[in-house]
Order: sequence, then C-alpha cells, then structure tokens
Amino acid sequence: MGFFNVIVAMCVGLIMLGGAVLTYHHRMAERQMEIESNPGAAVVAPASAKSTGLASLPKWDNKNYKGLVYRP
Repeated sequence: MGFFNVIVAMCVGLIMLGGAVLTYHHRMAERQMEIESNPGAAVVAPASAKSTGLASLPKWDNKNYKGLVYRP
C-alpha cells in the first residue's frame, strides 16, 4: 500500500510541475508579445515595479497586530 501511495504522490507532483511549467511558459510568451507590440513600454515602466507577474504578499504590520502578544 505504501508503494501505491508513493506512485500516486509522484503522479500528482508531476501534474503540478507540468502546470507550473505551462503557466511560466505562457507568462513569458505574453510578456514577449507585449514587448514586441510596444517596444517603448519597457523604457517607460517604473524601476520599482517588479516584473514577476505575480501579486506581492501583504506586509506584516507589527503595530496593528491584534493577536496573542506577551505584555509583561
């Protein structure tokens, strides 16, 4: 039974890896098409913009944290 679980886990992992590869490939192709259609856009883009194509994670707010905090 353990062998079967390993095989299933490897298949699921390969499917997820394939999805990640396809997503990366399509994002890079989209970016290349955008650069080719509008070559001046790369120059105008602000330097602070990250070009990963992914949304950034929210910053941790230590001042407004309302969780369990030790206060002596």
